[in-house]
Amino acid sequence: MLKALRDPVELPELRRLVIGQMIRGCQDRDDACHLRRVYEWWRGNLAYIPDPVGLDLYPTPLEALRAGGEDCDGHVIAVCASLACIGYTVGCRVIRTRADVGSQWHIYALAGMPRSAPTSFVPLDTTWQGAAAPGDELPAHLCSYRKDWVFDLR
Repeated sequence: MLKALRDPVELPELRRLVIGQMIRGCQDRDDACHLRRVYEWWRGNLAYIPDPVGLDLYPTPLEALRAGGEDCDGHVIAVCASLACIGYTVGCRVIRTRADVGSQWHIYALAGMPRSAPTSFVPLDTTWQGAAAPGDELPAHLCSYRKDWVFDLR
């Protein structure tokens, strides 16, 4: 998964896409605008499509974009790589819903805020239907498991 986040061949093209399309119109250093625009761009341009049965795929963001869809871990790679290439600290949150609400595993992106010295992480769930904006996530009381990771991309 981490390899797909920092593909050296795709990084310049992804960075051009982020700067030229995703965050166009944001003021310089407007972290909230950057997060919102990257979130909205991937939510609107990458469908949720499950992986093949019994197989986990980890495509790069541009591979996922060419395919037109990805599952939740593919969305994490796309969102995190997009934000990391413009200087954000990124990670993910893995949850499992309680048995009484379906007992499903799920993963979504986290972005450190503020960008220059993160003191908190904003959830960026681009595949859960209940999420409409950065910060929206399944309520913690509906989860039986919840763990956060911060990616070391150095």
